[in-house]
Formats: sequence, C-alpha cells, structure tokens
Amino acid sequence: MSDDREQIRIDRLSLDQRLQLQVYLNGAQIPFDLTPATVSVDAAHIDDLYAVLQLVGNANTPLPPEEDDDGTSARPPVVVHREETIHGRPIAAPVKRFLAAVIDWFVITTGTIIAAKAGAPNWMIVFGFGLYVVICTAFWGRTIGKYAAGIKVIGAHNGSVPGFLRSSMRWLAVSWGAVMELVYGTWPIGIATLIFVALMLTYAPILWDPRGRGWHDRAADTVVVEIVR
Repeated sequence: MSDDREQIRIDRLSLDQRLQLQVYLNGAQIPFDLTPATVSVDAAHIDDLYAVLQLVGNANTPLPPEEDDDGTSARPPVVVHREETIHGRPIAAPVKRFLAAVIDWFVITTGTIIAAKAGAPNWMIVFGFGLYVVICTAFWGRTIGKYAAGIKVIGAHNGSVPGFLRSSMRWLAVSWGAVMELVYGTWPIGIATLIFVALMLTYAPILWDPRGRGWHDRAADTVVVEIVR
C-alpha cells in the first residue's frame, strides 16, 4: 500500500452494509478501492471514511487492532465528526438548515396565498418566488429563512456568494417539479409522490456528507455555513 493511502479492514461488515458503504462513498465523491476484506482511500479522506463506517454501523462493533502485511497495526474505525469549518466559517448544522427551510416555506406559502387571491397566475407566482430565492442567494447568500437561522450559502471553491448562475442551478435542482407543473398542469398523486421522494433524496446527503451538502449544493458547488454575528 502506498504512503498516500490508508486501508481499513471491513471483514465483519454484512453484504447490506458493504452496499451502503459503496453508496455513501460514491455520494460523497470519495475515490475508494473495495475488496471483500478491506476498503482503502487517499490519506486525505481517511476521516471521511471513518465517518461513513460509523453510519453503516461498523463503529458500533469496532474491530480489534490487526496487523497489516508490513507488521504495522491497522487503525480501527472510530467515531469521527463531519468537517467543522470551511473557508474559516462553521458548516451549518442540519437542524439550522431545516429551520431556515421551514421559515422560507412559511414566507413563500403566505405570499402564494396572497398572490393567488389577488388573481396572479401560477406561472407568475412561481417565477416571482424563484427570483426571490435566486436573487437573495446570488447577492447575499441567504433568504429570509437563512437570515433568521443564521446561515449563509457560499461557493465551496472560493467562499464567496454564489452568483446568479450557481444560485439558479441550486434553485432548479429542488424546484424543477414546480416548474414542470406549470407546463403540464396539476400532477396525478402518483407522479406528485415521486417528485416529493426525489426532492427528499436531493436533500438527504445533508445528513451524512462531510460538508453537509445536498445534491443541489453539489450541482451548484455550494456549501451552507453559519454566520458569525
């Protein structure tokens, strides 16, 4: 094994746990090599690997230290927390992101009711609130909900506000169902349910991704951080 890679034994993982391990590592975009007995990653991703192993249950039954072929002791899985900061700012906790989403949902729902009673067409309502989210994110990195929750969207690569293009990509990644409904009309319950499930899967990686990024964050190359007030 080369100096820039680390290897962990996974002899006691079940087949289902191995499949979960592959899904999580692929979702987190961590290159890995998997054998029936071991998994290895670049040394820079070793803490991420431990965090994933904790998720699939390996850390609940930690393996005793074993020796590698070179006689050194293999490092057993441990409980490792997600990254704490990026660009000098704390990564937003999932509970704060949920709080921000609830507040924005309330703002948008209230605005939708008012606009609908005023006779505004559906396309204008969706377009208007799309502009609200995109413009607020592009120029300030935060909507009303994010401001209230004390969090902000920044570019993962440079720490700056995302800009109009990235903000639009991020919004479309979670709002494409509402946009398509404007084109095709109200969806049958089955299709509406599938759209809801797809939306939840888009947000789901926030819970385990090392940087707390959902698929919409990955599409736009953004990350959500806490604001130091």
